[in-house]
This record gives sequence, C-alpha cells and structure tokens, in this order.
Amino acid sequence: MPDPEKEQKSNEEILFEPGSASFEGIHELSVVAEGEERVTWFVWALVACSTISGLLFGQSVHPILVVFNYIF
Repeated sequence: MPDPEKEQKSNEEILFEPGSASFEGIHELSVVAEGEERVTWFVWALVACSTISGLLFGQSVHPILVVFNYIF
C-alpha cells in the first residue's frame, strides 16, 4: 500500500529527500520548461531555414564531388 505521508510531500521535500535525486541532484519535478507544450512560429522558421540551407548545401557539394572523382 502507498504511504499516505509520502503522498502529502511537496516538491521541495521530494527534491531534498535522500535517494530521490536524479542526475547531479536535480529532481524531475523541479524542472519546468516554459512553453514546451507548443511549437512557436520561431521554431517553424528555424526548421524551414535549416531545411532550405541543407538542400542548397547538398546541391552545391554534388558538382564538387563529381569533379574530385574525375580528377582523382
């Protein structure tokens, strides 16, 4: 059966409880990221720019590799 005393503990009590800390003493419940439940327009703009730049980079590298294969 679950211990009713443990269910009533606050996040601060869980954070400093021995054996409950995860990596480097930070508990999962103490970390809250702002805006992680939605994707903003800024993220979509970064994805679009990186996609286009990746396509352009691939197109510019191909002729160079063809010339290198011809030379060597």
